[in-house]
Amino acid sequence: MLGVKPHIIPAVVKEIRDSLAKNDKVLISIAAGTSTESILKTVGLANMEQSIIRVMPNMNVMVGEGASAVAGNENATEEQVEFVKDMFGTIGKSWVLDEHYFSAFTAISGSMPAYVFLFIDSIARAGVKHGLTKAMADEIATQAVLGSAKTLQGTDDSAWTMVDKVSSPGGTTVAGLLELIDEGFISDVVAGVDATVAKDIELGKQK
Repeated sequence: MLGVKPHIIPAVVKEIRDSLAKNDKVLISIAAGTSTESILKTVGLANMEQSIIRVMPNMNVMVGEGASAVAGNENATEEQVEFVKDMFGTIGKSWVLDEHYFSAFTAISGSMPAYVFLFIDSIARAGVKHGLTKAMADEIATQAVLGSAKTLQGTDDSAWTMVDKVSSPGGTTVAGLLELIDEGFISDVVAGVDATVAKDIELGKQK
C-alpha cells in the first residue's frame, strides 16, 4: 500500500519495483491526486500488467466513520476492487467509482471535514455573540451536527425534505434559513466545491 505524499511515490516504487515484477500483488494507493495511470508509468514498462487500486479516504476513518472512493486500473479484477472496497468499508463506508469522478469525491468527501469544522466554528462563534462560552458553544454545535447527520442517515427523506420538516411556518428556523440563502450560503458552498475540484484537477495534471 502506498500511503505516502505524492512526491515521494517514485522513490518508494523504486524500492519495491522488484517485488512487483511477478505481477502477483495488488498495489493500493491512497496518495492524494495521483491517478492509477501515473502510478503505472512510475512502476515502469516491466510492470505494465500491475494491478493498481486507488483509494480516496477522508480523515474520518480515524473514528470508523470514513468515506472512501475506490477505483481499479484496467489490470485490476472486479474481485480485487471489491476486496479493497470491503476492507475500507470496515472503517466507514466505501463506494466503487470511476476514477474520473475522484476530483468531485475529493471535494465533497475528502475536504468535507474542513468544511464542517468551519461551519461548526462559525455556528459556535454566533453562539458566543449571544452569550454562550466558546467551549459550550463548540460542544453544542458539534453535537447538533452529529445528531443531524445520524438523523439524515436514518431516514429515506432527502436533506431538503428534512429542512422542511425542521422549519415551522413563520418560525425562527425559517427566518434563519432565508437569511442564509439571501446571503449566498448555497452558492458559496457550490463555489467552494468547484474551487476544490479545479485545484485537484490542476494538481493531477502536474504529475
